[in-house]
Amino acid sequence: MGTGARRTILLAPASDILFHVGRCAVLARELARRGHRVCMAGTPRYLRDPEVVGGSELEWHELPDFPADDAMALLRSVRARPDRARLDRMVAAEIALLGRLRPDLVIADFRPTIGIAARVRGVPVASLLLAHWTRPYAQRPEWVPRNYAVFAAIERALGPRAALRVATPLFSLAIRYKSAPIRAAGRARGVELPASLWDQLAGDLNLLTDPESLCPGPLPAGSFRVGPLVWEPDAPLPAEIAELPRDRPTLLVNFGSTGHPELFRRAFAELGGGRFRVILATCGQIDPADFDVPRDFHVAKFLPVSKVLARCDLVVYHGGAGTFHQAIRAGVPGVVVATHWDQEFAGFQTERHGLGCATTLREVLAAPGLLRSTTERALDSLAGARERVGKLRNEVLAYDGPVTAADRIEAFLRCRPDATRS
Repeated sequence: MGTGARRTILLAPASDILFHVGRCAVLARELARRGHRVCMAGTPRYLRDPEVVGGSELEWHELPDFPADDAMALLRSVRARPDRARLDRMVAAEIALLGRLRPDLVIADFRPTIGIAARVRGVPVASLLLAHWTRPYAQRPEWVPRNYAVFAAIERALGPRAALRVATPLFSLAIRYKSAPIRAAGRARGVELPASLWDQLAGDLNLLTDPESLCPGPLPAGSFRVGPLVWEPDAPLPAEIAELPRDRPTLLVNFGSTGHPELFRRAFAELGGGRFRVILATCGQIDPADFDVPRDFHVAKFLPVSKVLARCDLVVYHGGAGTFHQAIRAGVPGVVVATHWDQEFAGFQTERHGLGCATTLREVLAAPGLLRSTTERALDSLAGARERVGKLRNEVLAYDGPVTAADRIEAFLRCRPDATRS
């Protein structure tokens, strides 16, 4: 499918987080293949890493962003919220970039400030979202966020059902409080944003990148389910992994770009020692030389995850959506160690659908040995979990996320009043 015109499309992800850069890169390649001028904007950490984006493969423009550690601090604390001065700098840089590029469309991926700049410049926005980041789902959350001490205490005191009734409105208020500086940054530029982060992230077009069975229900206006946009490095399976004997359970440990550093230390301490063979991807978060790495670990910066999973019995990860979707595509059960509320969604769904086991960073740090015992529990129920993952796998494999997303984008652009602009 084509628009009949070459368009300038700017993709602006949360650029210090690999998941958001990766799925934007996958979509960008598909749009570029169709003849559009495709630009990506953000910090160079991943956008200029040749293993992620391919060096000079895509046009790149630098924009300030939240470093991953700062972004995770915002997600891991109920009270923390973004610095207003940083937000103002981001908006100013975005407005200047849009003025230079004059794009036909901005594709936002968890970068709410770009929506302010786009509205100042009169540019439409398409947003890449997971369905649980939309208002219909936010109004019916299904779990209490256990990484936050206050909500964990509420759950202990009241029990899960009563705690959910109390925690849901409290968490909505917390999200509104945390996103207030974004709204203030918009107001300073004459853009009135909604009070809730869920609505601030929504675009003129919303592309939902998860399978329907994981988050069913009504979709917001202008929203379409396109399925996962799965990124991994284009690399062969390392020979030392391909030659690993299958004499013990083999684990992939992948904490993406947002896992807590202490999780690596716990993984080395609790998963080493001979019971498992472990393949661990650092994603550039740690230097293995700073850790006591057991001999039965194979450690690399990036790995072709789908090829590695084909040789694994279980994946131990942080609940990142990228690894969650890759594990389902490979039919491999998982152990989720969620480090903040968003990642607890994968843990909740893992337990709900019987795809493995789930815990949280807070619980793992409080109980030495919990990571190992949770992993052993998941291995003990591996056969049933494999069967249940297999059913979801068929649904996920039916999606062609990049093609469907690009089709939706081109259909949206054809309907714009300036659709003939070249």
